[in-house]
Amino acid sequence: MITWNWDAISAGAAALSTLALVGSLYLLRRQLLAQSWAELYGLMQGEDTRMARKRLYELSETPVPIKDWAPETIKAVELICQRYNYFARMVSLHFLPKRRALQDWAWQFDRLWRVSKPYVDKWRKRPGEGRLWEDFQSFAEKSSKWLADNGPVAVLPVE
Repeated sequence: MITWNWDAISAGAAALSTLALVGSLYLLRRQLLAQSWAELYGLMQGEDTRMARKRLYELSETPVPIKDWAPETIKAVELICQRYNYFARMVSLHFLPKRRALQDWAWQFDRLWRVSKPYVDKWRKRPGEGRLWEDFQSFAEKSSKWLADNGPVAVLPVE
């Protein structure tokens, strides 16, 4: 007659269930990351964001005092601050991997923050606005440090 070792069978079943659970959690995490990247990519590469980014890049090359900014420039700065703050918030909440975000976006955060900072500083002087766009600032500062530690980022020419 066969004797079953129910303790061993139970332990084996528990181990298999644990492996299945861990595997499922791993796949769910990967799916969440993929969805987060896809959403942010669409947001960051949308036509309005690209045009605003272009306007700020032009402003970084030929600086204009903030008092002389055109209304379109102010709208562009606000849009960039909102979008990049959202991106940085997603990183701070661990919906996006920080290291990968730094590798791919550090130079943009650094450059765009330097252009946006005077406007943000002006807004933060208003009552209740002292923490406005702080995730953008925080990630831009991390980006600056990352760029300093890792050297210049190579941007390949478009063929």
